[in-house]
Amino acid sequence: KKLQQQQQQQSSSSSEMDGGSGSNMTKKLCNARVMPMRARKFEKRSAHASFLWSVVQEPVERVMHKAFHYAKLRKKPVLPMSLADFQDIVLSFETQDYGYYFRTLPVRRKLNPYNKDERHLYVQELLESYDFVGVRERLHETLAVLQILLGLETQDVLFLQSPYVATATKDPTVSQTDYYEQWNKGECREIPSPEITLDMKKWFHSEEFEAFIEADVLVYKAVNQSLDKTIDAIGRDRVQKAVNQLKWALDGAKEACQNVRFPCSAAGKQQKPNDCFFSDVGCGHECLDQFGQSLSKNPKFQKLSQ
Repeated sequence: KKLQQQQQQQSSSSSEMDGGSGSNMTKKLCNARVMPMRARKFEKRSAHASFLWSVVQEPVERVMHKAFHYAKLRKKPVLPMSLADFQDIVLSFETQDYGYYFRTLPVRRKLNPYNKDERHLYVQELLESYDFVGVRERLHETLAVLQILLGLETQDVLFLQSPYVATATKDPTVSQTDYYEQWNKGECREIPSPEITLDMKKWFHSEEFEAFIEADVLVYKAVNQSLDKTIDAIGRDRVQKAVNQLKWALDGAKEACQNVRFPCSAAGKQQKPNDCFFSDVGCGHECLDQFGQSLSKNPKFQKLSQ
């Protein structure tokens, strides 16, 4: 019911922005913003007519994957990556990545990640600015809770992962490609699998690196605690049943939608046309809709809710 009210309000707002004619509104829709941006963009959002949520990732994992994600864009070849190259990439992004969550998640005002005395107040402000914040490493629980909070069905939170590159190489001097993503001018750029050396692992436990991520660790721990409290409030048994159904449905969707065309194939080839809304957003939506509609009649799926 709450979601329907939000849809009606959002539809009304869209009509007013169009001069009140509503001529292009054939049905009630929820507007969505999915492009990466700093949350200050939503400072003036209507809290009663919108639902603001986000997801945080374990800080070491986030820094590690970002370093490898952008490694091949640097002028000098850095793969396979040495500790010195890895440190150079990570530390050169300090103005972006030190206190990353304090820089990107604030809605009401700018927060200074270097102000250690205010960090606990910052964390509380962040949590209060959102309707929900989930955890990347607890994705199934996050989506199950989101589904319950918004009164949705399992089919509404289904997704497909980008085609994974299954071919491995035995050459230790060649980095393994994880997947390909669409880049400038329709180019498919390979994203390497993170290859963490023993020297990198040792650096993760150094005072230098721990100081670099300490602010993000604070936010990450708080979001995990908040998610646990939300699950307790909903009921752990109810959430677990939703998680079981979601996992089962995701496996089924992966099998049913294996022919979905992403912007880049597993072989790194550009695919036009593809089955996405735009870029790599909403890929396989038609297939997911068809599969999702079958869930209500599937006895195995329904049994998981009992």
